[in-house]
Amino acid sequence: MARGAGGEWVAYVLWLVFVLMGTQPSFADPIVGVGPTTIFSTATAVRGLGVYTRLSQGENRLTMWQAPLLALYSPRRDLNVAVSLPYVSKELTLEDGRRRGAEGLGDLSLFALYRFFRQDRPLGTVEATLLGGLKLPTGASARSDAQGLLPPALQPGTGSVDGLVGLTLGSISRRWGLYLGTLGKLNTEAGGFKAGDTVSYNLAVQYQLFPDWPTPELSQLNLSLELVGITATRDTVLGSTVLESGGSEFFLAPGLQYFLGPRWIVETAVEIPISRGLERPLGLKPDVIVIWGFRGVF
Repeated sequence: MARGAGGEWVAYVLWLVFVLMGTQPSFADPIVGVGPTTIFSTATAVRGLGVYTRLSQGENRLTMWQAPLLALYSPRRDLNVAVSLPYVSKELTLEDGRRRGAEGLGDLSLFALYRFFRQDRPLGTVEATLLGGLKLPTGASARSDAQGLLPPALQPGTGSVDGLVGLTLGSISRRWGLYLGTLGKLNTEAGGFKAGDTVSYNLAVQYQLFPDWPTPELSQLNLSLELVGITATRDTVLGSTVLESGGSEFFLAPGLQYFLGPRWIVETAVEIPISRGLERPLGLKPDVIVIWGFRGVF
């Protein structure tokens, strides 16, 4: 996930997979977390994002900018296939004034979503979706600077082929949306380094603050609040466990979604850490994560 300096941003990118629901303004899936929605019929969806992450410990500071672009295609009502490719920029400023970092294309992710349950009710819907996929090592993972080879946390890519599997649930009523999701990431070793496996989870609530605003039946403003967490096992280097790694942390993320008609959304959210127990190099801890972007179906 993008919360760490250990190359776990891929899981976060996949959290940002999910697309508009139906063809009329109602609800979109969570901004940060996992949601169950698939496109109802043959169509294509896109999602563009900017993600700013800042971590610090004393005078040491790591900033990351990520711009993932996701395209999703629906060959049938309950099955979607998708591809995601981010642009990544990382910079570590040390307390002695030195700066290290790199930027470039990150790792490509391929995955599929299968909605295996849907039940329509008079004023709402309950649905559940499975997700599975692979993260491929397309990003550079051996960049160097004047001080030598950059650590894995500062590389644009991880160099490893990793597996992803998730389960999402959603309940949508007239003005409320409730979502629960989890995503597991199984990492493999590359260059003697193996990032710890992760499990990400979220609980999200959405509310239609201004239905039909300002244009009846074509626009709408939603409020959202998400509880987001991640648990990671410890990293290993050349088969030895890194004790200063692994753990769990949680964020509270208020957000806004605005429907620009029946097929387009702009959105933003701010993740605020409420528990920072995930260990990273230099003892870095998250300060804030800011997300903004758009979604569209055509």
